[in-house]
Amino acid sequence: MPFLIDAIERLQPLVDRDDLGAIALACAAHLELIGRDAGDHTTQATILARRLTELDPNGLSAWVRYAEVQWSCGRAENARLAYDRILVIDANYELDPLKQLSDHDRQRARSRSSAGSE
Repeated sequence: MPFLIDAIERLQPLVDRDDLGAIALACAAHLELIGRDAGDHTTQATILARRLTELDPNGLSAWVRYAEVQWSCGRAENARLAYDRILVIDANYELDPLKQLSDHDRQRARSRSSAGSE
């Protein structure tokens, strides 16, 4: 896991310049560390995921990342709202299927979107 911490540190200058790719990678690294119970990375993962949605408000991958962070951190209501947003964005890409979610990802988004609304 030290390699993930090292990667996060090396990405920081690009993150500071709002580089979407660097933010996404750093967020993914924090999310991986959350999954491995390697300390508290929830705050940083949440900040980075939120920044992605601010920089790319209609970006499907930004919202997927945000929803996954919220889900992994146990914030079910925030995750549900993000998955609702994902499904709206996905539907907007109806005429461009290459930009849409895969069937598997769409089903997961639907499942998690409805998880908290019962």
